[in-house]
Amino acid sequence: MLAGLILSSVEVFSYGGEAMDLEDKLKDNKIQYILDKRDMSQKDLAATLGWWPSDISDIVNGKVKRLTLIRASMISVALGYSVEYIWPTLFK
Repeated sequence: MLAGLILSSVEVFSYGGEAMDLEDKLKDNKIQYILDKRDMSQKDLAATLGWWPSDISDIVNGKVKRLTLIRASMISVALGYSVEYIWPTLFK
């Protein structure tokens, strides 16, 4: 069940020959870049998703330790880009 899938910072992935934990991969995102390109604010994205602006800020600034696939997908749909594009190192 997708709703139960949580990306946990305990997992370790290979990244360019070095181990990179999920917390670092979540920090490596293109959300602010996409928002700037669309002349959109974090507050606008939060309103679109029905979330608190602080939720978006924490995700953009890499302060989240876990992110559900559902939430990542919601951001992806709202911005019109794939999860893989937004978090490029997450799937390497």
